[in-house]
Amino acid sequence: MAEKSEVKKEEKSKEKTSIVLFIFLAVAVFAALSYFLVWPQYEKFSQTKNKITAEKARLDDQKATLANINKMIANYEAIGQANREKLASMLPETTDEPGLFVLFEALAIKNKMALLALDISEKDVSADLKNLGVKEVNIAANLTGGGYADFKNLLADLETNLRLMDITAINYTPDPSSLTLNVKTYRLNNSPAK
Repeated sequence: MAEKSEVKKEEKSKEKTSIVLFIFLAVAVFAALSYFLVWPQYEKFSQTKNKITAEKARLDDQKATLANINKMIANYEAIGQANREKLASMLPETTDEPGLFVLFEALAIKNKMALLALDISEKDVSADLKNLGVKEVNIAANLTGGGYADFKNLLADLETNLRLMDITAINYTPDPSSLTLNVKTYRLNNSPAK
């Protein structure tokens, strides 16, 4: 009988070892399947989730931009036609070289001066102005004749002109009377130079 009980103990021991081995193999197989089948799918899912999140953020940015554009369009449409024309004069779509020549020639004649030379050139602008869609136009005007009072009147006329202008340099010589003006004006950057 002792032999039977030992055989049963041995069988139980083998059975326990088999169960432990089976559990270990099942865990190993599950881990391997998880690593080779589930983990790649999980990574793809994570990447897809990140792409969706990024696209949602981009869509929200585009919606905000569209809302700002619609607001600007509504503001522009609220401006009357006469004021729109004034805005177009202040910041034209083109350089309008003939218009600038006519303006400076008329100012010179009005203030008893003669326009000797007018140099008009475009320049790249700072990032702030570029973001606003504006391009800089530099003007160098050489005038002669007139006196100091005429020179002051010319500056006053430039100041009251509708087109945006910044005087960057003035060189006035009283005898013989000559004036060199360096002026910056601006145009919209979305149109070709003309």
